[in-house]
Amino acid sequence: MKRICSALLFAILVLGSSLTAPARTSEVPVLSDTDITIPWEEFKTFIEELTIPPPPPEPLPPVTVTIKDAAYDMTLEPGLLAVKAVVTAVTYGDEWHELFVCGEGVSPTELTVNGRDAPTLVKSDGIYALVRGEETWTVRATLYVSAPDAPGMHAVSFEVPVSASASGLLSFDTGLRDVTINGVPLVKSQGRLETALGGFDRVDLSYTVAAPQPETPSPEDTEGDEVALEPVLLAQTYTLLDVADEALYLTSRVVFEVRDAPETSFVLTLPEGFDVVDVRGEGIRAWNEETSGDDGGSVLAVAAAFEIEGTFALTILMERTYVDGEEIVSIPAVTPAGVKRNTGFISIVSDAGFEISEHEATDLRPQDPSELPDMLLSLSDLPPILGYRHTDDGWGLSVSVTRGEFLPVIVGFIDSANTVGIVTDDGKLVMRTHYYVRNRGLQYLRMTLPEEGDFWSAAVAGRPTNVSRDPDGTVLIPLPMERANPDEPIVVETVIYVPVEEIGAIGKVDLPMPVLNIPVAEMMATIYLPEKRRYVRFGGDMEPIKHFEKIVAPDTSSEFVEENLKLRKEVYERQSELEDYVNKKQVLTGDELSAIPEETTMFELPLRGDSYRFVKLIVLSEESRVTAYYLKTGIYRLCILLFVLILFYGVLRGVQRLFRRVRSAVKKEP
Repeated sequence: MKRICSALLFAILVLGSSLTAPARTSEVPVLSDTDITIPWEEFKTFIEELTIPPPPPEPLPPVTVTIKDAAYDMTLEPGLLAVKAVVTAVTYGDEWHELFVCGEGVSPTELTVNGRDAPTLVKSDGIYALVRGEETWTVRATLYVSAPDAPGMHAVSFEVPVSASASGLLSFDTGLRDVTINGVPLVKSQGRLETALGGFDRVDLSYTVAAPQPETPSPEDTEGDEVALEPVLLAQTYTLLDVADEALYLTSRVVFEVRDAPETSFVLTLPEGFDVVDVRGEGIRAWNEETSGDDGGSVLAVAAAFEIEGTFALTILMERTYVDGEEIVSIPAVTPAGVKRNTGFISIVSDAGFEISEHEATDLRPQDPSELPDMLLSLSDLPPILGYRHTDDGWGLSVSVTRGEFLPVIVGFIDSANTVGIVTDDGKLVMRTHYYVRNRGLQYLRMTLPEEGDFWSAAVAGRPTNVSRDPDGTVLIPLPMERANPDEPIVVETVIYVPVEEIGAIGKVDLPMPVLNIPVAEMMATIYLPEKRRYVRFGGDMEPIKHFEKIVAPDTSSEFVEENLKLRKEVYERQSELEDYVNKKQVLTGDELSAIPEETTMFELPLRGDSYRFVKLIVLSEESRVTAYYLKTGIYRLCILLFVLILFYGVLRGVQRLFRRVRSAVKKEP
């Protein structure tokens, strides 16, 4: 056996030398049969050296090209956009690199890299300059992009390399209107725009080419010519009146259809008493409002930036304040002038607590609000109260408006109030509570402490905070008005102290809770009471429970039930987490520690005693309390013993009486 092991060891040595050492021409020496002995540690080291380690993972490919900065000097004229681009790029590595210059649809006429011509590569997505080596490169290019010059609205777009720092300077013909460029605008002046393009992968321009003003021909020039067609206008009017608390807001959208010949100007008659706030629409060059004359109304003249054929939409925003004591409101009409036909729809909306009903309607057809066109419904997010349709001008409508009395609504409530408290033998109650607050406008959470209670510390959203007290003694805890996720409740943590009766041998102790200014959906409390007592009964308005129930989802598809179960489960989990957390100090480091006022250190609650749990649903601005009736353990046991003795004595006397009756009955028998 030893010879076999020696042979195997020798073979391993020979194989290892052949793997680790270069090949040699000399032959292996011939050894006679013998035993070889080697220490285990040396043999283990030798075997580990023979093990070939796995190859290391390939490193991630480094960034090979970065764009340091870029600048674009652009000149926009009808028909052509000229761009002078200067891009600074940095390459890493000795291989060839592709520098993106411009996207498709762009024609470069000059392209240099570091002042010299460079090879280029044309791909399906654009043009690239080829460079080699690790260096900083300055790419200069002159680019041309086609820009439509026909009257109307146009857009020009081209791709550029993405750079963290990029700027654009656009000079344009003053005959162009509504010129815009993407990015962050910096300077805007007559015929000039400057913008920051850092982070953008393309340049987007939009502009409007104005229609040329036709010359009025002389009578001699028009002799024998055919008569030119006049434009025919049709209109569809969508009128929406918002009866708000402070004013009446009128939105009128007029959609023109221009037939037979182009048109560049549109006139509308506006109602009396309403002020024009704005006129909106694509392709508007200018608008002007003038008083029409005796009727007190006004005329709105709108000039288009180019000749209109087909559809042209305008949106007019107007408003007026209420007249004192006004209860009947007339719905005004915006009437397009010079149209061959004018039809439309009317809608009335309100969310200001008004009761609105029809007073008088002329030449109108009632329309179910659900059947009103989307064009009208899109003018407001509010659902329509009344809806009408008209097929011509001359319609009239007035409504009765009755203002209702606004009722106060809660602007905040608490999902759950989770409390852990401890009561000592000498009459000290200390409670730590987490309030999960949903706030919609409250500046403070107002807390009224129990009689002779003291407020020790507070934290809001995990951050200790200072509190104040108003003249009535109410504690004011500031609430954040802005938060990252409005759907998540704010956690307000408080520690308060309340003096209570000393715990004696027999008696009761009242444990009052603080009163809040907003409703609490569910209040839960875990109270640690002194040991060596037997608590025979609990009173007050909080229900004692042995443990917080586990929520099990029933077999139902109701969304309401599922959401309610989810909330209930979260409430009980919050109480369990608080019980686990209450004696663990929260650690803050770094900048968080420097921002915490020294006087707001949170009090850590020492736990000792027997725990009892209580719950109460729907807590309004009312005081809740727990009353515990107790006996000292020795007295309780004595009472139990006396009860057992009395019971035993009663049973014994009963047995004796029964035995006597049986014996008497036996003696009486003959």
